[in-house]
Amino acid sequence: MTRPIDIDSGFENSDWIKRADPKAQAADIAASDEALRIHNNAAPPDVIKKMYEAEKARGNWGHAGRPGQRGGSAPRGGITREDLMQGVTTNSGISGRDFSTAVARLLAKTWSPSQKTLATVGSQMGVQNLTKEQLVGNMLRKWTSSSGGPLAVEVIRGAMHSAGISDGSLKRNAWMDANPTVKNDLASLGSLMYQRTQDWFSSRGISTVTATRLGSSTSSSPFSSWSIGHAGFITQVPGLASRTASIPINRILSIPSTGFGNLAETEIVVMGGMP
Repeated sequence: MTRPIDIDSGFENSDWIKRADPKAQAADIAASDEALRIHNNAAPPDVIKKMYEAEKARGNWGHAGRPGQRGGSAPRGGITREDLMQGVTTNSGISGRDFSTAVARLLAKTWSPSQKTLATVGSQMGVQNLTKEQLVGNMLRKWTSSSGGPLAVEVIRGAMHSAGISDGSLKRNAWMDANPTVKNDLASLGSLMYQRTQDWFSSRGISTVTATRLGSSTSSSPFSSWSIGHAGFITQVPGLASRTASIPINRILSIPSTGFGNLAETEIVVMGGMP
C-alpha cells in the first residue's frame, strides 16, 4: 500500500522540507482512522479521555496553531457531517483520509501552481514528478492530525490577504521567503479555499455560524479551529472549558469540503483572533 507523501515533517525547526519517517506516518494514518472509528461508534468517556492524553491524538491537538497543546474544535451541535460532505461524496461511510483525498482532487482541478513550485517542493522531498493533487492531498491529511505545518501557513496567509485580515502574527519562514514562486502559489491555493468556503455558505443563505471550541481564548492566534456540528466524539474533558461564539462567515477560511478541516469534528478554520 502506498502511503501519502508527507511534505512538512521536520520543517518546523528547519529551513528544509524533509521526508517523513514511514513508521510515524503509518502511525498517523492509523490514529486518524481510530479517531473516525471512535466517532462512528460513540466511544465511552475513558476512550475519549485517552485520545486527549495520547501524544498522537489526531484532530484534537494543535488546531489553534500550537502543535502539542490541548484544545481545538470540539464537536457538539449544528451543521452535520453529512452537510459538510455535500458536493464531495455521497458515501457516508468514507474515512477521513479518503475524504481529504477527494477534496484535494476537487481543489487541484482549479488550482494552477507552476511546474517550478511542484519541482522545487518535490526536490526537497526527494519525490520526482510531484503532482498538485498529491501536494494538496498531503496538506489536507496533515491538517487533520496537527496544524498543517509551514506549507499550510502560507496557504492561510493567502486566504487572510483575500479576506483583508492582517497576517502579521503568522510565522515567517526563511525557506519560503527564499522561494517566492512556491510561496505565491500556496497563497493562491489559500485564496481558492477561501472563495470556495464563502460560496458554500452564501449558496445556503448563511451569514454567521455558532461554533464551539475546547480550550482557552484564541484572541492572539492568527487562526484557530472550531466545530459547527454535532459529530460528538469529544464530550467533556476535565480541565478543558467549552466555549461558544457566533462567527461571521467572512472570517472562515475553510470547512472540510472546501479545504482544511477535520470531517469527524465538523471543523471550521477561523482566521484572526477570537475572544
